[in-house]
Amino acid sequence: MYSKAQLRAQLQAARQHLSAGDVKQKSQVILEQLKELVDWPHIGALHCYVPLIDAKEVDTRPLFEFAWRNYPQIAIYTAKKDGKLLRVHPGFELEHTKAAGFDVIIVPMLGFDERKHRLGYGGGYYDRLLAEQPRAQKIGLSFELGNVGRLPVEPHDKALDIVITETRVSP
Repeated sequence: MYSKAQLRAQLQAARQHLSAGDVKQKSQVILEQLKELVDWPHIGALHCYVPLIDAKEVDTRPLFEFAWRNYPQIAIYTAKKDGKLLRVHPGFELEHTKAAGFDVIIVPMLGFDERKHRLGYGGGYYDRLLAEQPRAQKIGLSFELGNVGRLPVEPHDKALDIVITETRVSP
C-alpha cells in the first residue's frame, strides 16, 4: 500500500492531465448528481469549498449559483487555506464569520476509497471540520481517477456519507 504522501503526488499528477474541457464536463455531471441527491429546501447552512482551478478540482462554482437562485434561505460558507470561515454571498463576495452548524458539508478530494474515506492535501482542515459537525451530511466530490481502492486510514480520518464522481454515487 502506498503512503498518503505518495498517493497525493500520484493523484495530483494524474489530475494535471485533465484538460479544462474534461474538468468542466465531468464537474457538470457530478454537480447534476449532487443537485438530485441533496434535500435543498431543508438546508439552512451549507459548507462548500471554492475550487482551486489550478489544482483541477471539481468546479463547484455553478452549485453556488444554483443555491443562490433557487434556495435563498441557504447560508453558504467556505474556508480560506488558513481555516478561517467565510460566508459566501452572491457574486462570490466573502465575509469573515464565526463557526456555524452545517446541515451539509461538501468537501474536495484528491482521492477516495471504497469505504468513503477521503484523501485531501494533508492540512487536516476537513478532518477537523467533519469531526466538529457530527450531524452534517458529509459529501465528497472527486473525479473517478481519484479512486484508489483502499486508503491508509488514521484515527482522525472521518469517512464521508456520500462520494460522488462523474461515474458513480456511493451512498
